Amino acid sequence: MSLTPTAEENSPSLPFDVLCSVAAALASEPAWESKFTTLSALSRCCSSLRAVCQQHIFHTINLCPRICDSSRRPSRPDNDYHVPSILFRELERILEHNLGIARYIRALHYNSHPSNFTGNRVSRLLDKLGELESLRVTFFVDISEFGEVEDYGTEDENYDINPISVNWQSFPSNLQNSLIGLINLQSFRRLDMEHVINFPVYLLKFSRLQMLHLAHCRILIPSALSHSSSEERAPTQLRSLYLAPGARVNADVLRTALDFSSIRVLEFEFVYQGDEEQVGELLDSTPQITSLALRIGRRCPDINVVSSVLAAHDRVCRDLLQHLCLSSKLEPRELPKSNNFLLFNMLKDVPSWDVLETISITLEEVPQFSDYYVKDLEKLDKHLSNKSIFPALRKVSISIELVINYAIDDFNPDDGPWSKLPEMHLLNLAHSSIDVDYSVGDFPGYSDY
Repeated sequence: MSLTPTAEENSPSLPFDVLCSVAAALASEPAWESKFTTLSALSRCCSSLRAVCQQHIFHTINLCPRICDSSRRPSRPDNDYHVPSILFRELERILEHNLGIARYIRALHYNSHPSNFTGNRVSRLLDKLGELESLRVTFFVDISEFGEVEDYGTEDENYDINPISVNWQSFPSNLQNSLIGLINLQSFRRLDMEHVINFPVYLLKFSRLQMLHLAHCRILIPSALSHSSSEERAPTQLRSLYLAPGARVNADVLRTALDFSSIRVLEFEFVYQGDEEQVGELLDSTPQITSLALRIGRRCPDINVVSSVLAAHDRVCRDLLQHLCLSSKLEPRELPKSNNFLLFNMLKDVPSWDVLETISITLEEVPQFSDYYVKDLEKLDKHLSNKSIFPALRKVSISIELVINYAIDDFNPDDGPWSKLPEMHLLNLAHSSIDVDYSVGDFPGYSDY
Protein backbone atom coordinates (compact mmCIF):
# COMPACT_ATOMS: atom_id res chain seq x y z
CA MET A 1 0.00 0.00 0.00
CA SER A 2 1.41 3.37 -0.96
CA LEU A 3 1.67 5.98 1.77
CA THR A 4 1.40 8.85 -0.74
CA PRO A 5 -2.13 10.28 -1.23
CA THR A 6 -3.58 9.92 -4.71
CA ALA A 7 -5.52 12.56 -6.55
CA GLU A 8 -8.71 10.56 -6.21
CA GLU A 9 -8.56 10.67 -2.41
CA ASN A 10 -9.65 13.45 -0.14
CA SER A 11 -6.34 15.12 0.60
CA PRO A 12 -5.76 16.22 4.19
CA SER A 13 -5.65 19.93 4.81
CA LEU A 14 -2.20 19.73 6.42
CA PRO A 15 0.91 18.52 4.61
CA PHE A 16 1.07 14.74 4.65
CA ASP A 17 4.46 14.59 6.37
CA VAL A 18 3.07 16.77 9.17
CA LEU A 19 0.20 14.35 9.71
CA CYS A 20 2.67 11.45 9.75
CA SER A 21 4.57 13.28 12.48
CA VAL A 22 1.34 13.78 14.40
CA ALA A 23 0.59 10.04 14.21
CA ALA A 24 4.11 9.22 15.42
CA ALA A 25 3.74 11.66 18.33
CA LEU A 26 0.41 10.10 19.31
CA ALA A 27 1.99 6.64 19.21
CA SER A 28 4.71 7.73 21.65
CA GLU A 29 2.19 8.68 24.36
CA PRO A 30 2.43 6.41 27.45
CA ALA A 31 -1.35 6.05 27.98
CA TRP A 32 -2.13 3.45 25.33
CA GLU A 33 -5.91 3.41 25.88
CA SER A 34 -6.31 7.02 24.77
CA LYS A 35 -3.60 7.02 22.12
CA PHE A 36 -5.08 4.05 20.28
CA THR A 37 -8.54 5.57 20.38
CA THR A 38 -7.09 8.74 18.85
CA LEU A 39 -5.04 6.85 16.26
CA SER A 40 -8.10 4.83 15.30
CA ALA A 41 -10.10 8.02 14.77
CA LEU A 42 -7.25 9.58 12.76
CA SER A 43 -7.01 6.47 10.57
CA ARG A 44 -10.56 7.07 9.34
CA CYS A 45 -9.71 10.47 7.86
CA CYS A 46 -8.40 9.04 4.58
CA SER A 47 -6.97 5.80 3.21
CA SER A 48 -3.40 7.12 3.24
CA LEU A 49 -3.61 8.04 6.91
CA ARG A 50 -5.17 4.67 7.59
CA ALA A 51 -1.97 2.94 6.52
CA VAL A 52 0.20 5.32 8.58
CA CYS A 53 -1.90 4.81 11.73
CA GLN A 54 -2.09 1.06 11.27
CA GLN A 55 1.70 0.89 11.46
CA HIS A 56 1.46 2.25 15.01
CA ILE A 57 -1.76 0.52 16.06
CA PHE A 58 -0.53 -2.95 15.15
CA HIS A 59 3.19 -2.47 15.86
CA THR A 60 3.03 -4.34 19.20
CA ILE A 61 0.46 -7.04 19.87
CA ASN A 62 -0.26 -8.74 23.20
CA LEU A 63 -1.93 -12.00 22.15
CA CYS A 64 -4.26 -13.42 24.79
CA PRO A 65 -4.21 -17.16 25.46
CA ARG A 66 -7.22 -19.42 25.02
CA ILE A 67 -8.15 -18.98 28.68
CA CYS A 68 -9.14 -15.39 27.93
CA ASP A 69 -11.21 -16.11 24.82
CA SER A 70 -14.42 -15.89 26.80
CA SER A 71 -15.71 -12.62 28.22
CA ARG A 72 -16.87 -14.62 31.26
CA ARG A 73 -13.32 -15.39 32.31
CA PRO A 74 -12.49 -13.53 35.53
CA SER A 75 -8.91 -12.46 34.90
CA ARG A 76 -6.11 -12.02 32.40
CA PRO A 77 -2.32 -12.26 32.55
CA ASP A 78 -0.48 -9.17 33.64
CA ASN A 79 0.11 -6.81 30.73
CA ASP A 80 3.48 -5.37 31.71
CA TYR A 81 4.07 -3.86 28.30
CA HIS A 82 1.12 -1.44 28.38
CA VAL A 83 -0.09 -2.45 24.95
CA PRO A 84 -3.61 -3.47 23.92
CA SER A 85 -4.44 -7.14 24.31
CA ILE A 86 -6.25 -8.94 21.52
CA LEU A 87 -7.92 -12.33 21.46
CA PHE A 88 -6.32 -14.93 19.22
CA ARG A 89 -9.52 -15.40 17.23
CA GLU A 90 -9.86 -11.64 16.74
CA LEU A 91 -6.35 -11.26 15.35
CA GLU A 92 -6.97 -14.28 13.16
CA ARG A 93 -10.11 -12.63 11.77
CA ILE A 94 -8.32 -9.31 11.16
CA LEU A 95 -5.52 -10.95 9.18
CA GLU A 96 -7.97 -13.02 7.15
CA HIS A 97 -9.77 -9.81 6.22
CA ASN A 98 -6.59 -7.80 5.52
CA LEU A 99 -3.36 -9.81 5.35
CA GLY A 100 -1.38 -6.62 4.70
CA ILE A 101 -1.72 -5.68 8.38
CA ALA A 102 0.62 -8.58 9.26
CA ARG A 103 3.61 -6.62 7.96
CA TYR A 104 2.96 -3.89 10.56
CA ILE A 105 3.27 -6.36 13.50
CA ARG A 106 6.85 -5.97 14.70
CA ALA A 107 6.56 -7.12 18.34
CA LEU A 108 4.42 -10.07 19.47
CA HIS A 109 3.79 -11.10 23.06
CA TYR A 110 2.57 -14.66 22.60
CA ASN A 111 0.70 -15.69 25.76
CA SER A 112 -0.52 -19.25 25.44
CA HIS A 113 -1.64 -22.46 27.08
CA PRO A 114 -0.85 -26.05 26.02
CA SER A 115 -4.49 -26.45 24.95
CA ASN A 116 -3.60 -24.19 22.01
CA PHE A 117 -1.30 -26.93 20.70
CA THR A 118 -4.20 -28.76 19.04
CA GLY A 119 -4.59 -28.06 15.35
CA ASN A 120 -2.47 -25.67 13.31
CA ARG A 121 -4.33 -22.36 13.62
CA VAL A 122 -1.65 -20.79 15.83
CA SER A 123 1.20 -21.85 13.56
CA ARG A 124 -0.66 -20.57 10.49
CA LEU A 125 -1.09 -17.20 12.16
CA LEU A 126 2.57 -17.00 13.21
CA ASP A 127 3.68 -17.86 9.67
CA LYS A 128 2.04 -14.64 8.43
CA LEU A 129 4.28 -12.37 10.54
CA GLY A 130 7.11 -11.94 8.07
CA GLU A 131 8.43 -8.62 9.45
CA LEU A 132 8.54 -9.53 13.15
CA GLU A 133 11.41 -8.04 15.16
CA SER A 134 10.58 -9.11 18.73
CA LEU A 135 8.88 -12.15 20.26
CA ARG A 136 7.92 -12.87 23.86
CA VAL A 137 6.70 -16.39 24.72
CA THR A 138 4.94 -17.12 28.03
CA PHE A 139 2.56 -19.89 29.07
CA PHE A 140 -0.15 -19.51 31.70
CA VAL A 141 -2.34 -21.78 33.80
CA ASP A 142 -5.82 -22.55 32.52
CA ILE A 143 -8.36 -20.45 34.38
CA SER A 144 -10.96 -23.19 33.85
CA GLU A 145 -9.23 -25.08 36.66
CA PHE A 146 -10.99 -22.70 39.04
CA GLY A 147 -14.42 -23.84 37.81
CA GLU A 148 -17.22 -21.92 36.18
CA VAL A 149 -18.01 -18.38 37.30
CA GLU A 150 -21.69 -17.99 38.03
CA ASP A 151 -21.83 -14.28 38.92
CA TYR A 152 -18.93 -12.58 37.22
CA GLY A 153 -17.68 -9.31 38.65
CA THR A 154 -17.24 -9.65 42.40
CA GLU A 155 -13.82 -9.30 43.94
CA ASP A 156 -13.74 -12.86 45.27
CA GLU A 157 -14.17 -14.25 41.74
CA ASN A 158 -11.03 -12.65 40.32
CA TYR A 159 -8.05 -14.98 40.14
CA ASP A 160 -4.43 -14.33 39.33
CA ILE A 161 -3.24 -16.11 36.24
CA ASN A 162 0.31 -17.33 36.85
CA PRO A 163 2.96 -18.53 34.39
CA ILE A 164 3.57 -22.26 34.12
CA SER A 165 6.57 -24.23 32.85
CA VAL A 166 6.16 -25.89 29.47
CA ASN A 167 8.60 -28.27 27.80
CA TRP A 168 9.71 -27.22 24.33
CA GLN A 169 9.69 -30.87 23.31
CA SER A 170 5.94 -30.99 24.01
CA PHE A 171 5.34 -28.35 21.33
CA PRO A 172 3.88 -29.89 18.16
CA SER A 173 6.27 -29.83 15.22
CA ASN A 174 4.24 -27.24 13.30
CA LEU A 175 4.42 -24.79 16.22
CA GLN A 176 8.15 -25.43 16.71
CA ASN A 177 8.75 -24.80 13.01
CA SER A 178 6.74 -21.57 13.07
CA LEU A 179 8.64 -20.21 16.09
CA ILE A 180 11.97 -21.22 14.53
CA GLY A 181 10.89 -19.48 11.33
CA LEU A 182 10.25 -16.25 13.26
CA ILE A 183 13.62 -16.46 15.02
CA ASN A 184 15.37 -16.83 11.65
CA LEU A 185 13.68 -13.85 9.99
CA GLN A 186 15.99 -11.20 8.57
CA SER A 187 14.25 -8.61 10.74
CA PHE A 188 14.29 -10.58 14.03
CA ARG A 189 16.30 -8.99 16.87
CA ARG A 190 14.80 -9.83 20.29
CA LEU A 191 13.58 -13.01 22.01
CA ASP A 192 11.97 -13.16 25.46
CA MET A 193 11.08 -16.57 26.94
CA GLU A 194 9.69 -17.39 30.37
CA HIS A 195 9.45 -20.82 32.04
CA VAL A 196 10.29 -22.77 28.88
CA ILE A 197 12.06 -26.07 29.58
CA ASN A 198 14.60 -27.71 27.26
CA PHE A 199 14.76 -24.91 24.73
CA PRO A 200 17.41 -25.94 22.15
CA VAL A 201 19.78 -22.99 22.21
CA TYR A 202 21.54 -24.11 19.04
CA LEU A 203 18.49 -22.78 17.15
CA LEU A 204 19.79 -19.28 17.92
CA LYS A 205 23.32 -19.90 16.68
CA PHE A 206 22.96 -18.39 13.22
CA SER A 207 20.10 -15.98 13.86
CA ARG A 208 20.32 -12.19 13.78
CA LEU A 209 19.33 -12.00 17.42
CA GLN A 210 20.71 -9.06 19.41
CA MET A 211 18.68 -9.14 22.64
CA LEU A 212 17.92 -12.31 24.62
CA HIS A 213 15.76 -12.40 27.76
CA LEU A 214 15.46 -15.77 29.53
CA ALA A 215 13.46 -15.93 32.76
CA HIS A 216 13.42 -19.22 34.65
CA CYS A 217 14.12 -21.30 31.57
CA ARG A 218 16.16 -24.49 31.41
CA ILE A 219 18.31 -24.69 28.31
CA LEU A 220 18.78 -28.01 26.55
CA ILE A 221 22.41 -29.11 26.61
CA PRO A 222 23.20 -29.65 22.92
CA SER A 223 24.56 -32.90 21.56
CA ALA A 224 27.32 -32.85 18.95
CA LEU A 225 24.79 -33.84 16.30
CA SER A 226 22.16 -31.26 17.18
CA HIS A 227 24.41 -28.21 16.99
CA SER A 228 26.70 -29.28 14.18
CA SER A 229 26.29 -27.31 10.98
CA SER A 230 27.97 -27.19 7.63
CA GLU A 231 27.50 -23.44 7.52
CA GLU A 232 30.70 -21.50 8.06
CA ARG A 233 29.06 -18.51 9.71
CA ALA A 234 30.06 -16.74 12.87
CA PRO A 235 27.77 -17.43 15.85
CA THR A 236 25.17 -14.89 16.89
CA GLN A 237 26.70 -11.82 18.54
CA LEU A 238 24.43 -10.66 21.33
CA ARG A 239 24.23 -7.03 22.39
CA SER A 240 21.99 -7.49 25.45
CA LEU A 241 21.34 -10.45 27.77
CA TYR A 242 18.91 -10.88 30.67
CA LEU A 243 19.20 -14.11 32.63
CA ALA A 244 17.17 -15.26 35.61
CA PRO A 245 18.56 -18.81 35.87
CA GLY A 246 16.32 -21.80 35.69
CA ALA A 247 19.38 -24.07 35.94
CA ARG A 248 22.99 -23.58 37.04
CA VAL A 249 24.45 -24.43 33.63
CA ASN A 250 22.47 -21.89 31.60
CA ALA A 251 25.38 -19.49 31.09
CA ASP A 252 27.73 -22.27 29.95
CA VAL A 253 25.18 -23.75 27.56
CA LEU A 254 24.33 -20.37 26.03
CA ARG A 255 27.99 -19.84 25.28
CA THR A 256 27.99 -22.89 22.98
CA ALA A 257 25.75 -21.05 20.51
CA LEU A 258 26.14 -17.34 21.25
CA ASP A 259 29.05 -14.94 21.15
CA PHE A 260 29.13 -12.86 24.34
CA SER A 261 32.07 -10.66 23.33
CA SER A 262 29.82 -7.88 21.98
CA ILE A 263 27.39 -7.75 24.90
CA ARG A 264 27.04 -4.23 26.24
CA VAL A 265 24.00 -4.70 28.49
CA LEU A 266 23.85 -7.54 31.04
CA GLU A 267 21.01 -8.15 33.49
CA PHE A 268 21.04 -10.99 35.99
CA GLU A 269 18.65 -12.01 38.75
CA PHE A 270 20.04 -14.00 41.67
CA VAL A 271 17.67 -16.78 42.59
CA TYR A 272 19.59 -19.91 43.54
CA GLN A 273 22.76 -20.99 45.28
CA GLY A 274 25.60 -20.87 42.78
CA ASP A 275 24.30 -17.95 40.72
CA GLU A 276 27.33 -15.94 41.79
CA GLU A 277 29.58 -18.18 39.68
CA GLN A 278 27.35 -17.71 36.63
CA VAL A 279 27.55 -13.92 36.87
CA GLY A 280 31.31 -14.12 37.24
CA GLU A 281 31.57 -16.24 34.10
CA LEU A 282 29.38 -13.80 32.20
CA LEU A 283 31.40 -10.77 33.28
CA ASP A 284 34.59 -12.55 32.25
CA SER A 285 33.06 -13.11 28.80
CA THR A 286 31.78 -9.57 28.13
CA PRO A 287 34.76 -7.28 27.51
CA GLN A 288 32.56 -4.53 26.02
CA ILE A 289 29.97 -4.33 28.78
CA THR A 290 28.85 -0.81 29.68
CA SER A 291 25.58 -1.45 31.54
CA LEU A 292 25.01 -3.95 34.37
CA ALA A 293 21.81 -4.71 36.27
CA LEU A 294 21.90 -7.07 39.25
CA ARG A 295 18.65 -8.08 40.90
CA ILE A 296 18.33 -10.00 44.16
CA GLY A 297 15.30 -12.29 44.16
CA ARG A 298 13.11 -12.68 47.20
CA ARG A 299 14.50 -16.13 48.04
CA CYS A 300 18.13 -15.41 47.26
CA PRO A 301 20.17 -17.47 49.79
CA ASP A 302 23.03 -14.96 50.18
CA ILE A 303 22.44 -11.25 50.78
CA ASN A 304 26.12 -10.50 50.08
CA VAL A 305 26.14 -12.03 46.61
CA VAL A 306 26.19 -8.69 44.75
CA SER A 307 29.04 -7.25 46.80
CA SER A 308 31.06 -10.43 46.24
CA VAL A 309 30.56 -10.31 42.47
CA LEU A 310 31.42 -6.61 42.13
CA ALA A 311 34.47 -6.85 44.38
CA ALA A 312 35.78 -9.81 42.37
CA HIS A 313 35.42 -7.82 39.14
CA ASP A 314 36.64 -4.42 40.27
CA ARG A 315 38.42 -3.87 36.93
CA VAL A 316 35.07 -4.10 35.12
CA CYS A 317 33.56 -1.68 37.64
CA ARG A 318 36.46 0.75 37.35
CA ASP A 319 37.13 0.76 33.61
CA LEU A 320 33.95 -0.35 31.80
CA LEU A 321 30.68 0.21 33.62
CA GLN A 322 28.85 3.42 32.74
CA HIS A 323 25.43 2.41 34.06
CA LEU A 324 24.62 0.29 37.11
CA CYS A 325 21.19 -0.88 38.28
CA LEU A 326 20.68 -2.58 41.65
CA SER A 327 17.37 -4.10 42.70
CA SER A 328 16.37 -6.04 45.80
CA LYS A 329 13.29 -8.07 46.66
CA LEU A 330 14.83 -9.68 49.72
CA GLU A 331 12.57 -10.56 52.60
CA PRO A 332 13.37 -7.61 54.88
CA ARG A 333 12.97 -9.59 58.08
CA GLU A 334 16.38 -11.15 57.36
CA LEU A 335 18.29 -7.92 56.79
CA PRO A 336 18.59 -6.41 60.30
CA LYS A 337 19.91 -9.78 61.56
CA SER A 338 22.90 -9.52 59.25
CA ASN A 339 24.33 -6.50 61.08
CA ASN A 340 25.33 -4.84 57.82
CA PHE A 341 23.79 -2.61 55.20
CA LEU A 342 22.64 -4.14 51.94
CA LEU A 343 23.11 -1.27 49.48
CA PHE A 344 26.22 0.25 51.00
CA ASN A 345 27.91 -3.14 51.20
CA MET A 346 27.19 -3.81 47.52
CA LEU A 347 29.47 -0.96 46.46
CA LYS A 348 31.96 -0.35 49.26
CA ASP A 349 34.56 -2.97 48.30
CA VAL A 350 35.18 -1.54 44.82
CA PRO A 351 37.97 1.07 45.14
CA SER A 352 36.78 3.29 42.30
CA TRP A 353 34.18 3.58 39.54
CA ASP A 354 36.02 5.80 37.09
CA VAL A 355 33.49 5.90 34.22
CA LEU A 356 30.20 5.20 36.04
CA GLU A 357 27.68 7.88 35.04
CA THR A 358 24.35 6.64 36.39
CA ILE A 359 23.22 4.35 39.18
CA SER A 360 19.64 3.19 39.66
CA ILE A 361 18.38 1.56 42.87
CA THR A 362 15.02 -0.15 43.35
CA LEU A 363 13.92 -1.50 46.73
CA GLU A 364 10.88 -3.45 47.78
CA GLU A 365 10.41 -2.34 51.37
CA VAL A 366 8.01 -3.27 54.13
CA PRO A 367 7.15 -0.24 56.31
CA GLN A 368 8.10 -2.01 59.54
CA PHE A 369 11.74 -2.00 58.37
CA SER A 370 11.96 1.59 57.18
CA ASP A 371 14.55 2.59 59.78
CA TYR A 372 16.95 -0.08 58.56
CA TYR A 373 16.71 1.02 54.93
CA VAL A 374 16.95 4.72 55.79
CA LYS A 375 20.23 4.17 57.66
CA ASP A 376 21.49 2.12 54.72
CA LEU A 377 20.66 4.93 52.27
CA GLU A 378 22.31 7.50 54.54
CA LYS A 379 25.58 5.56 54.38
CA LEU A 380 25.15 5.16 50.63
CA ASP A 381 24.56 8.90 50.30
CA LYS A 382 27.99 9.67 51.78
CA HIS A 383 29.64 7.00 49.66
CA LEU A 384 28.15 8.11 46.33
CA SER A 385 29.06 11.74 47.04
CA ASN A 386 32.77 10.90 47.24
CA LYS A 387 34.23 12.31 44.01
CA SER A 388 37.45 10.33 44.38
CA ILE A 389 35.44 7.09 44.14
CA PHE A 390 32.74 8.21 41.68
CA PRO A 391 34.39 10.96 39.58
CA ALA A 392 31.99 10.66 36.60
CA LEU A 393 28.71 10.09 38.45
CA ARG A 394 26.02 12.47 37.23
CA LYS A 395 22.69 10.85 38.13
CA VAL A 396 21.31 8.71 40.97
CA SER A 397 17.80 7.24 40.71
CA ILE A 398 16.14 5.72 43.78
CA SER A 399 12.76 3.98 43.62
CA ILE A 400 11.11 2.74 46.82
CA GLU A 401 8.27 0.25 46.38
CA LEU A 402 6.43 -0.10 49.68
CA VAL A 403 4.99 -3.57 50.21
CA ILE A 404 1.91 -2.87 52.26
CA ASN A 405 1.15 -5.38 54.99
CA TYR A 406 -2.56 -6.12 55.04
CA ALA A 407 -2.36 -6.33 58.83
CA ILE A 408 -1.53 -2.63 59.03
CA ASP A 409 -4.67 -0.51 59.22
CA ASP A 410 -4.80 2.90 57.57
CA PHE A 411 -1.19 2.89 56.43
CA ASN A 412 -0.14 6.23 55.00
CA PRO A 413 3.29 6.40 53.26
CA ASP A 414 3.40 10.14 53.99
CA ASP A 415 3.68 9.37 57.70
CA GLY A 416 7.04 7.60 57.34
CA PRO A 417 10.48 8.80 56.23
CA TRP A 418 10.03 8.11 52.54
CA SER A 419 8.12 11.20 51.49
CA LYS A 420 11.02 13.45 52.55
CA LEU A 421 13.95 11.10 52.01
CA PRO A 422 16.07 13.37 49.73
CA GLU A 423 15.67 16.43 51.95
CA MET A 424 16.20 14.64 55.26
CA HIS A 425 18.51 11.68 54.59
CA LEU A 426 20.33 12.26 51.28
CA LEU A 427 21.87 15.60 52.19
CA ASN A 428 25.25 15.02 50.54
CA LEU A 429 23.71 14.12 47.20
CA ALA A 430 21.13 16.90 47.49
CA HIS A 431 23.91 19.50 47.84
CA SER A 432 26.10 18.07 45.10
CA SER A 433 26.00 18.50 41.33
CA ILE A 434 24.62 14.98 40.96
CA ASP A 435 21.04 14.78 39.70
CA VAL A 436 18.84 12.81 42.12
CA ASP A 437 15.66 11.21 40.80
CA TYR A 438 13.48 9.84 43.59
CA SER A 439 10.11 8.10 43.63
CA VAL A 440 8.04 6.17 46.17
CA GLY A 441 4.99 4.00 45.58
CA ASP A 442 3.04 1.30 47.31
CA PHE A 443 1.32 -1.93 46.35
CA PRO A 444 -0.41 -4.74 48.29
CA GLY A 445 2.03 -7.29 49.58
CA TYR A 446 2.56 -10.04 52.09
CA SER A 447 0.80 -10.19 55.41
CA ASP A 448 3.24 -12.44 57.28
CA TYR A 449 6.18 -10.07 57.84
